[in-house]
Parts: sequence; structure tokens; C-alpha cells
Amino acid sequence: MRVNRFWEEKLGYMQSVVFGKTANELKVWVDMPPCLPWGQRFAMQGKLDAEPQDIRRFDGSIVHMEVSARQMELQAQQTTLWVFRDISEQRMAKQALEHANATLEQRVLQRTLDLSQALTLVQHTKDELLQSERRLSGVMAATGEGIWDINLEAGRFYCNARWCQILAFDASHQELDTAFVQTLVHEDDACAVASRFRDCIIKGVPYRSEHRMRRQDGTVIWVADRGDVFERSPSGRTVRLVGSTADITDRKLAELSLAQAKERAESVSAELHTALLDLRHAQERLVQSEKWDPWKRC
Repeated sequence: MRVNRFWEEKLGYMQSVVFGKTANELKVWVDMPPCLPWGQRFAMQGKLDAEPQDIRRFDGSIVHMEVSARQMELQAQQTTLWVFRDISEQRMAKQALEHANATLEQRVLQRTLDLSQALTLVQHTKDELLQSERRLSGVMAATGEGIWDINLEAGRFYCNARWCQILAFDASHQELDTAFVQTLVHEDDACAVASRFRDCIIKGVPYRSEHRMRRQDGTVIWVADRGDVFERSPSGRTVRLVGSTADITDRKLAELSLAQAKERAESVSAELHTALLDLRHAQERLVQSEKWDPWKRC
């Protein structure tokens, strides 16, 4: 057996040690070739291409290599040319990548579970919203909506007891100044509500508005207002508007809860998509790292 400098440097076997001995005698193979999957194939075909094999160094440590071999005639003697390539780093990288893939897959599974839970939460919130709307419809049907009548020429606002109840007024306040009622509209919604009223008064567009109002006790509620022109002057100018007010605070709060749950679900979905892309890229890098030239000497 003869070896080159690579063999001496990588495996620690000096030429003086290996000369005249076989690899089996030196116990280079961790597993003897006849017991290896490729052992019989090499014996029959006389060649070996890039087989992974654990090799024992002179100091007894193990190194992972790829082994190629050819039986040939050299100087009228039958001999075997062995080529060894150190792939320890590649193997370690592969193991690290496999570990990373396993970790990533676990993360994907966890994110999938989180997404499933988030979607369940969204559905639960939707169900709660539907139940809330049904309860609200029942309450409105049982108690009735607040009714109002606005006399634009007199600047007076007339309402029933239910409207007073919604806005926390005493039932005796069924006639109010129109300018005062306008101050009950939440400051952030006042301009939009005023614009809808103008469209109804000037253009004849039915008045529809969902906005916030401040009750007499200071609390803020959401209301759904509906109204239309009830009376015009001979010249066609709007004189009276009539309509109704309903308390929709429960529904608005449920809609806000649903929107927050949907945002959480979309965030989890985006993370899952990113994790799947990371897994795909890692697999592509593994495929690229395993491309090599079996006859290339290190």
C-alpha cells in the first residue's frame, strides 16, 4: 500500500507505516469492505464511485469521506487506485441543515396550530357578533326605536320617550333646541353627520348615518340614524324631517373585536408563509451543496 501527502496529512498514516501493508491490516476501515453495502459490488465490478465511508485515522479518530476506486494494471501488476475526499464539513453542514429543517418544520407546525386557533377565534367572534345582532334585534323589536321630528323653520327637535331613554334624558325633555341636539354628536363625527343632513335637506337623499353621540350622563354610544324629508314648503324648501335613532353600541363593539381577531389571523398567516419559504430555500441550498466532482482531489 502506498499513499500520497493528502493521506499523510489528513489521516496521519506516514508512508513508512503503510508501505507493504493493506488497509485492512491497518484497520483503516471502520467497517470492513466485505460487510459494507458496496463491498460485493466493488468485488464484482472492479470500481467504486463516491461511496460515503467512515475512515479511521492513525490516532483512532473517525473522519467521514467519500471513497472512489478503480482496479487497474500498473507496471504489469494488478492494483487498485483509491481516491478519498474529506466530506466531514459537508456532513456536518448537512446534519446542521437537517436539524434546522426539523426545527423549522416544528415552527411551521406550531404556526399552523396558531393560525388554526386564530381562525377559530375569528369564527367564534363572528358567532358572537351574530348572537349580539340577534339580541339587539330582539331588544329593538321589544322596546322600539327612538323617534324624532325636526322643524327646520322653528329650529325645534321633537322626540319620543324612547329617544330620551337612549340619550339618558328625562322623559320630560321631548322638545329640544336643534342646535343643542347637534352638540350631542361626537366631535369626530359631527362634520360627516352635518354633511349627510345637508344632502337630505338639499338633495332629497335619504338620511342614513352611523355615528357616536354623547349621552346626558357623559357616556358615548353608537347610534344608527335614519330619516327623510317629511314636509316641504310650497317653494320646495325642506321644512320638516322625521326619523328614528337606534342604539347600536353592542354591534359596533363586536365589529371592532372581529376586526382585531382578523388582523391577528392575517399576521399568523404571513408568518407561516415566510416559514414555508425559508424551508423551501433551505432545501434548495441542501441540493446545491451536494453537487460535487467525484474525481476531484482535495
